Amino acid sequence: MINCFNAQTTLRKITIFPLLGLGLICSSAPGVAQTPASYRRAADYSEAHGGYSVVVARQNQIVFEAYAPGQSADRAHNLASGTKSFSCAIAVAANQDGLLNWDERVAQTVNEWSRHPQKSKITIRQVLNLTSGIPGGPIRPLTYAQAIAVLPTYPPGTQFQYGQIPFQVFAEVMRRKLLSRQEDPLQYLTRRVFQPIGLKVSYWQRGRDGQPHLPSGARLTARQWLKYGLLVQNQGRWQSKTILPWTTLQQCFQASAIHPGYGLSFWLNSVVGQPFTPPPGNPPFKGFPNAPGDTVMALGFGGQGLYIISSLQMVVVRQGVLSNRTNFDHDRFLGLLLNRSA
Repeated sequence: MINCFNAQTTLRKITIFPLLGLGLICSSAPGVAQTPASYRRAADYSEAHGGYSVVVARQNQIVFEAYAPGQSADRAHNLASGTKSFSCAIAVAANQDGLLNWDERVAQTVNEWSRHPQKSKITIRQVLNLTSGIPGGPIRPLTYAQAIAVLPTYPPGTQFQYGQIPFQVFAEVMRRKLLSRQEDPLQYLTRRVFQPIGLKVSYWQRGRDGQPHLPSGARLTARQWLKYGLLVQNQGRWQSKTILPWTTLQQCFQASAIHPGYGLSFWLNSVVGQPFTPPPGNPPFKGFPNAPGDTVMALGFGGQGLYIISSLQMVVVRQGVLSNRTNFDHDRFLGLLLNRSA
């Protein structure tokens, strides 16, 4: 006998339901818990450490969803630096559309850089894997004009520097490339990626120059952020249609020689166990031992997380309060979720 669930309970607003019309979650025997205990433990841990939402999808179906009191599926939250990973999608789409290639020099588009001995050598790939030599800068994003005026502090390809300025540099590259199409980078991302997968942005912050912030500007519900993770987990395909070609998209998950835990705007769990020490002044990221090595992540301040685990056909979203005082630990959360830690 096969039991299929489409259950909704009121306790902490937990739901289990099909995603994208793909059918219900089924079990092969009666009495199986509708919400696995490991998911519940992870959600409880998240809530105890400032968490707002936890959503888990397996094989393209949502199998667990929980919200803290006062929160709901319709409540959008700031992704903080989780926003950065959308730059990968912009670059992949632009590559597919013939607007850029990974290893072209930024100076081909930002002509002002062609006269600088170091800036003239910086590539798109180095900007997105944060090895361009351009410093990360302050938390609050600069305008595009301010970002491209920043001087490098290291030669390109020699030092990893995490922060917002490189993403604003990339945004200015895209702004100029899109002038003939009369789109800004967010409008392009929306048309090329978000609309085809039904992803709706609740809000996206813009700067004093009126341009969208690519390092930290997005506010999404958990379900909407999940859609981006599912697109990645399905290698750029959505309901049998290719949105982003995998041969190009997978470049976003290739680490640089400088930082084995960072690709092109995504954090890479393949760094676990490698003899690597994060450079001073950067996030102390050495991976999460409780998660599989193929896990790739978009991470943001306050424990925002989009975790994509292809080997488990799993995508997880965790959102929480924007604070560094909650003591939320990504590895602890993933260990509970995957039943890999006590």
